Amino acid sequence: MSPDSGSDNATERRKAGPRTAEKVGVERWIEGVFFGCAEVAVLGLPALFSLLDASANAEVKIAAIVALSTAVIAIGTIRTGWTRLSWPPLTPRLLLARAVIHNLLVLVAAYGGATIDLFSGSALGSAVFAVIVAAGTVWVFPQIADRVSVLPPWWQWGQ
Repeated sequence: MSPDSGSDNATERRKAGPRTAEKVGVERWIEGVFFGCAEVAVLGLPALFSLLDASANAEVKIAAIVALSTAVIAIGTIRTGWTRLSWPPLTPRLLLARAVIHNLLVLVAAYGGATIDLFSGSALGSAVFAVIVAAGTVWVFPQIADRVSVLPPWWQWGQ
């Protein structure tokens, strides 16, 4: 290092020093929420696109937003390891199951919540329904993934 670079060797070593690759605490939770959001948003895209043409526009979208937020926070919490559940890894075998589950989650929570809102006139009832559907779906998915992972490969189903 040249003497006129403006920095000494200790500073350079400190800048390039060891970094912990493992995130802990809130950083780990935020990372889990981020990846949960990516998973739900990308795989649930067909259902989200179908909501663009919904008849009960505001009610459907509010319930969908509440369900998506709940699912993302729940997935992030499970991925962090703060619960007894463990979020299954993203494998090709589980990709279709994830897409189906996330689309059903969005559609059932959105249209069910909108129905509750329209009949009762209560957005709170709609939000509670969306939270219950999202939390229940996220809680059940690891069990579904366990069952899907023990199925024989698709090319052996007819044998």
